[in-house]
Amino acid sequence: MPATDLKSSSKVKVFASDYMLDSFTSALFKTNDFSQYGMWLNHTIIPEGHPIKLSTDVLGIFFPSLLVNFGKNKNIDIHFEVRAIKNF
Repeated sequence: MPATDLKSSSKVKVFASDYMLDSFTSALFKTNDFSQYGMWLNHTIIPEGHPIKLSTDVLGIFFPSLLVNFGKNKNIDIHFEVRAIKNF
């Protein structure tokens, strides 16, 4: 169970278990066909002021060529396709 922070004034607690994440992804893949169209993850889905952004600065940590090819602080929209899931 998640720890309780007695100093926090928050009224909301969130707990994500591996069972919940497995159930969510299983239902997502059973009810949606991503094989033909793929899926877009737009930079606008992340709220303004959030420390994590879909930009060349953040993703450049993992993919340094993004900064070299596209420059600093450029927004990124990601398109991906799930072609197969095996032995998962």
